[in-house]
Amino acid sequence: MGTSKWTLVLAILLTLSSLSLLGSSAEGSHERVIVIEAKQFTFEPSIITVEAGEEVIFHVWTSDVTHGFYIDGTDIKEEVKPGEIVVVGPITFDKPGKVKIRCSVTCGPLHPFMTADVVVEPNYTFYGFVALTLVVAGATLVYINRSYKKSEEPTEE
Repeated sequence: MGTSKWTLVLAILLTLSSLSLLGSSAEGSHERVIVIEAKQFTFEPSIITVEAGEEVIFHVWTSDVTHGFYIDGTDIKEEVKPGEIVVVGPITFDKPGKVKIRCSVTCGPLHPFMTADVVVEPNYTFYGFVALTLVVAGATLVYINRSYKKSEEPTEE
């Protein structure tokens, strides 16, 4: 096997390894537990930041009255009674942006204002692997092109 063929094999292996890392990052390879206290008339914390693709499990509890835990855009709607911990998830938030959590059980006069925000940030690790894969593939193509042109040059004997 010539040098250019070994270079091609190496390039393919590097690209495939980058793509496998990319796949594991995109699938949300890490799981995070977030504890939320529901109390009249707020969720604590009221702002939760996660990465796109991150797998999240919520542990929701209350000590005052019965509350609800509803995540906009999902089928998740749980009742949270005093003294109990409700486990919700795992949930994967795929799109960057904001998602509202709302109390879905009337808990008093300010119930409509009992919300929290899940802020979903872009997954920079995912974009880093995409960039790495493109750089490796581009550099490989340039190297193969130069090797090919060099092998076609006439040699002086």
